[in-house]
Amino acid sequence: LAALRPAAVQGRVLIPCWGATRALRTRRGRPPQPRRRVLSVVMVGATNAGKSVLLNALTKTKISATSRKRNTTREDICGVLTEGNAQVLFHDTPGFLPDTPGTTLEERRLSTVCRDSLRRAQLVLFVVDAAARLTEKRLAAFRDMLTLAFRRVGTRVVLVLNKVDLVRPKARLLSFGDRIVQLMREVAAAEAERGTVEEVPASFTTFMVSALRENGVDDVASFLVSQAQPGDWEVPATTTTTLSREGHIEQVVRQHLLDNVHDEIPYTTQVEVLEVDEMGGGVAKVHVALRCSSPHHKKIIIGHQARTLLAIRNGAARDLQGKVLPHRIVLVTLHIKLAKRRASEAA
Repeated sequence: LAALRPAAVQGRVLIPCWGATRALRTRRGRPPQPRRRVLSVVMVGATNAGKSVLLNALTKTKISATSRKRNTTREDICGVLTEGNAQVLFHDTPGFLPDTPGTTLEERRLSTVCRDSLRRAQLVLFVVDAAARLTEKRLAAFRDMLTLAFRRVGTRVVLVLNKVDLVRPKARLLSFGDRIVQLMREVAAAEAERGTVEEVPASFTTFMVSALRENGVDDVASFLVSQAQPGDWEVPATTTTTLSREGHIEQVVRQHLLDNVHDEIPYTTQVEVLEVDEMGGGVAKVHVALRCSSPHHKKIIIGHQARTLLAIRNGAARDLQGKVLPHRIVLVTLHIKLAKRRASEAA
């Protein structure tokens, strides 16, 4: 009972407050969680630089369709990496093409997607194919995309030299990297004169990776996690992409369409998930429509004795089961249809 009486200390009266005591014990028993951090990263680069392969390697998930063909990515695709209290959002963009005479409407649309994606950027990954030749046309495209990047994020641009496993001799990487960094400094200096960049750095953070072999990718991921700023997460920690389930399935099917069908046919064929039927017992059946632009394209996609269609179906099923879908068996049915002609294309 004596403990419940007010206690006089230096002329003041202290009154026990049991609620505060419990709260103090709770705080002591459960240390406060670190404040959450987030970073929005936009990946830019020329066509076929390996941005989609890098995205898949960074997130440890096959999210974006990859292929040796150019312009594989058609839209802004977002992958997510969550480590500790940090979440990094990766926006994979179509290959950037400068608006020059001869540029098609579709190529302009893809470049517009890339430009629009930069509005989300807090940091830009500038992905360069280290095995490609530095032609004047390629350097001009680099200048254009770097100008857009610096105007959006200042000098928070990180250089990623990809496909370093293909470079021979390896000493060539140093001179190649120096040339790209020098170009970055030249563009940054031009933007500093315009007032869009405060200061031109002496160099830029640079990584040399092989995204396909996943060499050096963890270093990139660790650096980006360290750059995250206080902010709310956009998705739960277990999420690896903001794509819907159907959108993720479409990406997988489209990759196998790209792998098995040549020329422009995969680019003009629309992929649409019609239904995902969860049949129980760990089995799911997926119905996907492939909408072709002409009967000739339809015939090519089916292939001799339906071999091409079967290759697309079987490859997609392998990549879907246990990965994109939690089911141990995924049955894929492809429906080949003719796409409706747009009003502007009608005769």
